[in-house]
Amino acid sequence: MNSTQLFSGIAAALFLQSVASAEPPAPSVESVPGTLGTMVQGGVDTFLVVSERDPGIAYVDAHQGGQMRALDDAPRFRRVDLPGADHTFTPVSSQRRVLELVTAHLSAYL
Repeated sequence: MNSTQLFSGIAAALFLQSVASAEPPAPSVESVPGTLGTMVQGGVDTFLVVSERDPGIAYVDAHQGGQMRALDDAPRFRRVDLPGADHTFTPVSSQRRVLELVTAHLSAYL
């Protein structure tokens, strides 16, 4: 099975689960660092940009902080906590900063 087939299978399973429950699947706080780690170990360049005081990220960090910090040492993982931003990067200055960060990160592949 190649990665496209695997991801297609996972997407189909998640879709069927959401249809059956009438709710989209939600990750547990325990699954977040593990899922990110699986992506990194699978060779996925993982760049996580979050707002500095995002409540969801703060919750994961509070409950899984050690595992989240361990990701910082992974060669294909980078996390940036953006000060002054809200959860959806509403301020135009935050959007510009996200654009700059993502552009710089992707430029390494050119």
